[in-house]
Amino acid sequence: MNFLGKMLTVMILVMSIVFMTFSVMVFATHKNWRLAALNPKATEKMELGLKPQLEQARQENAALKAEMLQFLSQFEAERAARAYALAGLQTKLTQLEQQITQKEADLQTMQSRSTAEMATLQTSVSNLDKLTKEVEGLRGDIIAARLDRDKKFAEVVAATDVLNKVLDDVRRLEERRVQLIAMNAEQKRVMDVLNVTVFTNVDGIAPKVDGMVLAVNKDAVEISLGADDGLKAGHQMEVIRGTTYLGRVQIVKVTPNRAIGKILPEYRRGIIKKDDRVTTRLS
Repeated sequence: MNFLGKMLTVMILVMSIVFMTFSVMVFATHKNWRLAALNPKATEKMELGLKPQLEQARQENAALKAEMLQFLSQFEAERAARAYALAGLQTKLTQLEQQITQKEADLQTMQSRSTAEMATLQTSVSNLDKLTKEVEGLRGDIIAARLDRDKKFAEVVAATDVLNKVLDDVRRLEERRVQLIAMNAEQKRVMDVLNVTVFTNVDGIAPKVDGMVLAVNKDAVEISLGADDGLKAGHQMEVIRGTTYLGRVQIVKVTPNRAIGKILPEYRRGIIKKDDRVTTRLS
């Protein structure tokens, strides 16, 4: 219940008390004319008995009127205050309505801008989709170009490696050619000194190597040289111990790193033992 409802309730209560007081006063001042006509003395006696009650009712009526006047004064003051408050609220309401009108106009303007911006945004989104597709295509082209570039680079690196290897081979072959020319010249000089040619049979000539006697068995010896050292069956080697010449052996069997030789009796000058030195040259 608001303030106005409370005031109306209080006023109804006050008016009820006032009307009740009026009813009591009317009842108290009512004169039974029939009874007065029939019995004047009884009527006078009744008036004398009701006079104090009438005076009390009048006092109460005066008090109630004063209280009613006070309530009415308060009500008028509160009504004026409420009217003032309502006027202020009406002013604020008018201002708010004006603000709402302005906000609605601003809203319409913003909606118009929003519609235009939305259209621009849609155009931008469409352009962005197109650009995105173009970028994806370019990205694919870039990836393909990178793969092709990497492939070409790998091919260039492989070709460079091959070229460097070929250049190294050419350099080594050139160095070998120079060496072979020098060796060929030296061999030609040696062949001229030894009076041999390329057609001379050299299979029976043993290479210049040195080794040791590993074992002796009657007329046979095992030495620490073999086919890997250039020995062949039929080659002859000298056996020495220090500076003492012991004899000559002829190779009869060859393995990669070992050889069996037969002691030639016509060249024997001493007893051949293990760890004696075997060589194809004495100087």
